[in-house]
Amino acid sequence: MSRKRLGDMLLDEGHISDAQLQAALTEQSRWGGRLGKVLVDMRVISEATLVSFLGRQLNIPTIDISQVVPSQEALSLVPADTATQHSLVPFAVEPRFLDVAMADPLNLGIIDELRMRTQLNIRPHLTGPTMIEKAIVQYYGRGTGRYEVDMRPGSIPFEEGTSPPGAPKLPSMQQLQNDRFAPPAIELELETVSRLPSDPKLELQTLQKRVTTLEDRLAKEEDIVRQLLALLVDKRVATREEILERIG
Repeated sequence: MSRKRLGDMLLDEGHISDAQLQAALTEQSRWGGRLGKVLVDMRVISEATLVSFLGRQLNIPTIDISQVVPSQEALSLVPADTATQHSLVPFAVEPRFLDVAMADPLNLGIIDELRMRTQLNIRPHLTGPTMIEKAIVQYYGRGTGRYEVDMRPGSIPFEEGTSPPGAPKLPSMQQLQNDRFAPPAIELELETVSRLPSDPKLELQTLQKRVTTLEDRLAKEEDIVRQLLALLVDKRVATREEILERIG
């Protein structure tokens, strides 16, 4: 039997409305990412609710890692780099077993790696991405992104238009607006229109061709900007709300 989709589960049990689901799906198509995280980011559901429903959907045990104090023995078995890269925190050791809180408990590759590294059977537990981020900061002293960030609400890890040492330079919001949608390209097309042939039909055909070319160009530019903005969010350089506020 096919697995029931998360959105349908939340809708059937009254945690979200159809309008909220459609809004989240639209946001997901715009920014990418998983639907559950989009719903949490939109504050439609709590992360605890998301974890509970995903656990039921995937038939995987869940844990609120913020309510658990991992043992030092468990933490010592998994290096900080591994925990950070794969968003996981080991929290308990039992004979032949290591219990691990994971944002992605379906990552069989890292589960196999941990089994070989520790020589223990791995028991994955699903936890929320924010929960795991806070736990990694608390117990490993680092963030889960590619670059270490300040996890305090409202903080911006880097100044606009700058990047961490060694990282590719990311454009500022103003550069994205000014450079990606630069008026000179449009002005060039308008200047060309002024030199169109005098035949009315030929003028119209040429103008339509120019407009189509310009629309295609702007569509490509818009797609590039959308991908860049999604990259800024994924790398935690800025939140979706901060980006929308600046370009709004």
